Amino acid sequence: MTGRIPPPLTPAPELTLSADAESITIDQTGLKASIIAPAEGLTAHLAVTASDVDEWTLSEVPSWVGATKTTDGIAFAVEANSSTDSRTAEFTITATNESGTAEARVELFQDGIVIPEPELALSSDDSAVTISDNGLSAAVAVAAEGAEIAIAVQTNVAAPVIEGMPEWLDATFEDSVLTLDIAANTSIDIRTAAIRVTAENRTGVIEAAIDIVQAGVAAAELTLSESAIEFSGDGETRSVEFATNQLVVEIAAPAWLTVDKGDESFTLTAAANTTGAARSGEVTVTAGTGANTATATVAVSQERQPSTMVFVVATTASVKKLTLPTLSTADAEVAITVDWGDGSDAEVFTAGLTASNAHEYADEGEYTVTIASDNTFTAFQFYNNARLKAIVKNSLDMSGVKTLSRCFYNDRALESVPADMLASCTGATAADNMFYGCIALKSIPDGFFAPLTLCKTFANCFQNCAALETIPAGMFEGSIATNFNSIFNGSGIKALPARCFAGCTATSEMKNICTGCKQLETIAPDAFEGCTKITTFYNAFSSCESLKAIPVTLFASCTGLNELDYCFQRCTGLTSLPAGMFDNNRSIRWMEYCFQRCENLTGETPYTVIDGNKIHLYEREFYPDYFLNPSSHDYCFSYDELLDDYATLKTTGWAQ
Repeated sequence: MTGRIPPPLTPAPELTLSADAESITIDQTGLKASIIAPAEGLTAHLAVTASDVDEWTLSEVPSWVGATKTTDGIAFAVEANSSTDSRTAEFTITATNESGTAEARVELFQDGIVIPEPELALSSDDSAVTISDNGLSAAVAVAAEGAEIAIAVQTNVAAPVIEGMPEWLDATFEDSVLTLDIAANTSIDIRTAAIRVTAENRTGVIEAAIDIVQAGVAAAELTLSESAIEFSGDGETRSVEFATNQLVVEIAAPAWLTVDKGDESFTLTAAANTTGAARSGEVTVTAGTGANTATATVAVSQERQPSTMVFVVATTASVKKLTLPTLSTADAEVAITVDWGDGSDAEVFTAGLTASNAHEYADEGEYTVTIASDNTFTAFQFYNNARLKAIVKNSLDMSGVKTLSRCFYNDRALESVPADMLASCTGATAADNMFYGCIALKSIPDGFFAPLTLCKTFANCFQNCAALETIPAGMFEGSIATNFNSIFNGSGIKALPARCFAGCTATSEMKNICTGCKQLETIAPDAFEGCTKITTFYNAFSSCESLKAIPVTLFASCTGLNELDYCFQRCTGLTSLPAGMFDNNRSIRWMEYCFQRCENLTGETPYTVIDGNKIHLYEREFYPDYFLNPSSHDYCFSYDELLDDYATLKTTGWAQ
């Protein structure tokens, strides 16, 4: 019997380690590698040669070692060690076949981080700072007025601790610079602060000291350039200089003075004294704070403002004579002083003024005339005065004036009036024709008519004021007047402003108010808000050729409105009408010529929607439960041929 021949044996596996990195050492056997990694980490490669095996394995490797098998060995990416302690790792490389096992070992050692001892040093270029030789102390000397001090802090510690700041010191630390903002010391006492800067880590601690000494202020001293000031009755501003060694200066003054304080002076402003009596008081100036103060005073007084009217006149080469306004008084004693403004002696009149009181100027030009009087006047009028150019101010007592009718009638050179013109005219009940024919008048100040709370009529007030382009909002708001007819007739106003007549509940008529205002472009939606008693706008906006639109709410408050004859006749700038502009006006009866020759109107004529149906003006007669029948409407839309419903208007008699 022949014996079996055993198969040939596979050679036992062999392992060999090699590396060319300085951080890896291979022993003589080639089976042990020692790796030394610095604290900051390491990347290296260990070559592994294995024979007679298809694969070799690694034992478990710590995650911080970062060992990765490659085609020819192991790539290491050792993480940085954030600890001061060193650390080690050991793992095995194993190759196995049927004939045996070969192993190689890897030992890895990593250093811990080295923390240097804390370092700290102070430095500064500021002349107020003295740094010690070792840089660990700083002496800061600051004057009473305070200062901003910068001290550099050199340290290898990320966040040094800064302590010991008093309330009067603000400290900021940024970009290795400690900035000390030292407030002013208002006390006479010296004050100190001891600031400590500490740098500390696990290896130790080091401290620097910053000692601050701030001087106190000197004993308070104060001098003023003035001890007494007399202000004119018209008001003025006066300056007072002060000298002090203190940082804090406070000024207390009577309520009738306004104080504006500077570094070395202050101004006192007294407004016009309209109280009717002289007034006096004391200004107190205090330098310093607490117990360290010095005080000085200025005695102040102001005479009462004389009651005056100041106006400007312009003479020409051919007309150099000025006539005075009418100023009547019922006072038993009369004293009226007139300064003609040309250097001539002022005249004193012992009776009321009339147009017969005149003055002849030597040269043509403009002159400022001042009328002064303490009398109470019962009548005032600048009627038909061709020389009057402007009223500058008026503080005359005109509380006895009952009417301002024709006050500036036909003053064709008058350009402006002041806001206080009518301040004392609280008893006036009429202002009709007041500026009639003042063709140069350019504007009216806000609140001009506010004192006329008893006025009943402003009819024709600005008629033919061709240069008057703007008027203030709310000009007549809340007025008790019953008559505004023709108030802006023929004027140059470009807009009827917001709330112009709002709340005028006493008037029922707005006839001709803006007739022929050819520059009028807009009407505010609330111009007549709350005017619940108005029944007619007869000819109100006729021939306003520049008017571009009618607000839908213009007549909303006028629920009793019944007449609109000629109201918007020849308003050729209108291109459409708001559909609901008459929704609240259910009692309209007269609309003759209302929109005649508004030849650029397009779209539908106004209508009110009831139960989903459009009810036009010409259809109201069929809805007696909702509307009165507009019984008089001849030519209302005649020549408005671009309107969508013009054919209907013709057949219904609204455009005949």
